[in-house]
Amino acid sequence: MKFLNINNPRFYLLVCLVLGVIYVCNAWSPSSYSIALNGIGVDVQPDFGKPRAIRSDEWVVQTPLTQALVNNGFERVNTSSIYKEDLRINYGLPIFDWGLIFKPTQWGYLVLPPAYGFSFYYFSLFAFFLIGFQKIIRIMGADEPSAFLLSLAFYFTGSVQFWWTVNAATFAFFPWVLYSLYKIKFSPAYAVALFWFLVCWQVGNLYPPFTYALLLVAVVWIWNVIDLRTLKLRDIALAGVAGIAAVVVVYLYFHDYIGLMKDTVYPGVRSENGGSVLSWPMLETLLFPSLWFDRHYDLLAWTENNNICQFSTWATILPVLVLFFTDYKKARFSLSLKPLDRFLIPALCVAVMAAWTLLPIPASVGKYLLLDKVPAVRLMLGLGLVFNILAVIALVRNPLKLTPLRVAIFAVAYIALFIALKGGVKNARVEIITLAIGALACLGAMRLQQKAMLALSAVTAIYALGVFFAFNPLQDAKPIFHKHYQTPATAAYEQQAKEYGVVVAAMSGSIINGLGYPAGNHVLTTPQLAFWYQKFPDIDKAEMNAIFNRYAHIHLIPGSDIIELNGADVIAVPQRCFMSGVDAPCKNVTIKK
Repeated sequence: MKFLNINNPRFYLLVCLVLGVIYVCNAWSPSSYSIALNGIGVDVQPDFGKPRAIRSDEWVVQTPLTQALVNNGFERVNTSSIYKEDLRINYGLPIFDWGLIFKPTQWGYLVLPPAYGFSFYYFSLFAFFLIGFQKIIRIMGADEPSAFLLSLAFYFTGSVQFWWTVNAATFAFFPWVLYSLYKIKFSPAYAVALFWFLVCWQVGNLYPPFTYALLLVAVVWIWNVIDLRTLKLRDIALAGVAGIAAVVVVYLYFHDYIGLMKDTVYPGVRSENGGSVLSWPMLETLLFPSLWFDRHYDLLAWTENNNICQFSTWATILPVLVLFFTDYKKARFSLSLKPLDRFLIPALCVAVMAAWTLLPIPASVGKYLLLDKVPAVRLMLGLGLVFNILAVIALVRNPLKLTPLRVAIFAVAYIALFIALKGGVKNARVEIITLAIGALACLGAMRLQQKAMLALSAVTAIYALGVFFAFNPLQDAKPIFHKHYQTPATAAYEQQAKEYGVVVAAMSGSIINGLGYPAGNHVLTTPQLAFWYQKFPDIDKAEMNAIFNRYAHIHLIPGSDIIELNGADVIAVPQRCFMSGVDAPCKNVTIKK
């Protein structure tokens, strides 16, 4: 059968279909929500891997808000919350409104039980990512199996795996935007596809810093795969109309949210400088992707910042492989400073990302390119992806010299470097194993007279899988959506809800609300100033705005009479103010200066 041929793109669709059936039938997800369930006394563990406390924006915020939507019949307003907040927010939640047209990964909730809809959401994002990047790598000139292996390697990178559970849509729909843009020159119908994927990209997860980085990546890709001198005015006009229409639709969908957030203290009016203490260490990972952590994903250095996600880069070993195995005697290099040729504009994009990422540029300078709204380390996502896209292009266009001796030298040298840089064999165990397997696979491919491109793509994928596969767990989603847990914690929640009309027990983020209880401890993804004005009528509104006009985790503090900002997104509020009723004003409270 033709579709079982690895050179047939339908073969990879079949692979995804089989994996999807297995994944969704098991109701698997990459969620770390078992931490929340363990916290209320329910013994639940992933089927594979371990939950990651560091992914709190998933198990503390996004997943509980998804639970709340399920509990509320997928309505836009969170009626089970005392704050009655609008859930049409940056997270692409499964709200049953017109925006669902542009959330194909959420369509499972229309026909499946919530746990399986949740599983379908995550698997479909993986499928969009894998097939989408395979297509754009294929456009760059790679053969079908190499493109698939490299797409798999892109998926198992630090940036994607460490940020996947919240930012998945940002990564998954991006290659389809590029693919649709490229195909417009072959059929005007792709203008409709471009419009749809652009909206899906932003409605799925509205996070401007990553969007900014990926737009710069798009420019580099376009300049390298499309001969801009051959473009027709019709193609440019269609792409422009599709882009403008997408911006209009995204704004119409989010205009309430944008109106609330644009003038917030955090994140709306924050002003970022360029450079970061993490930038140079992150740059090193472009050559050594797993340099800073061990096999348990514990950081080996930089103990003052234990957030591994902040160190994530879009890094594979492909650039190192290409640098080592290129046959420089046969390679031809050219340089052109003409704007429509492949060097100048991409070089400027890379320079912008590198400069803002690495140099201490003041926000007052960065604002002219809107960079003051982009944390420097977020641009490392774009810099890493560009580095790998250019490596793919070099892999395709340059002659390679692959011999058993060169493979052995590379494997020994690279393993030795990892051992030295990571402080011993123990910390480099995963790299030693994956590179040894990769070297054997490479030698096997050579004996089978396979192309050097495929051999190096296989090595890249094997390393990526070995290093990053275990970061996200396989969590059965059925316990996440179980409605009636009976534990001492839930009994306390029920009692407090009856007594006070609100649960005042301490629990991270939106977990209590996600379980179906009205909770004081909550994550307000948009400011709820009217609620706080009513709750604290004696406090000056200007002071209130400085504290409450932000994205915030609300923590109720027993025995306190002080409202205090404990972080850019953490507000401590006296617990007693909720024990006399949700709507009752609270007096004799001060704001800590």
